[in-house]
Amino acid sequence: MRVTTLDRPAAELATATPESSPPIVPSSAGIPIAPMRPQPVSGDIRVSRLDVARELIESQLHRSELTPVNTAGALGISVRLLHLLFKPTGTSFARYVMSRRLERVRHLLASEPTRPIMDIALACGIESSTVFYRAFRKAFGMTPVEYRRSLSGGR
Repeated sequence: MRVTTLDRPAAELATATPESSPPIVPSSAGIPIAPMRPQPVSGDIRVSRLDVARELIESQLHRSELTPVNTAGALGISVRLLHLLFKPTGTSFARYVMSRRLERVRHLLASEPTRPIMDIALACGIESSTVFYRAFRKAFGMTPVEYRRSLSGGR
């Protein structure tokens, strides 16, 4: 059985189809990857690559080791190209990842009101409580505790 890891050549990943795709398995970096979709014949390839990068990020948000190096390797591109893909969006790779993680945290705070806040942050790939609380307050204008209270009517 053939498997896909971070070690697979980008050309092989780019030509995979859903029918020919090998199963996803963890690589040595711990980030399982799926084969890339074939690049469109026309259109903006940069946008397509950015979409693939975003899909990979979404599927790996829970992993604290979601780094530019691991992500670029999984996509078969250089770290520089990964950063260039995000440049036209007005945000960096790191800011995009953190914003997606914070949105996931916010969703889980609402849907799991009894789950400990740091348990949720850890499950979303945020390992530092200091970074988490500071970023949450900056993004949403309140702490996670205040946000949770606001959902329950201040109780």
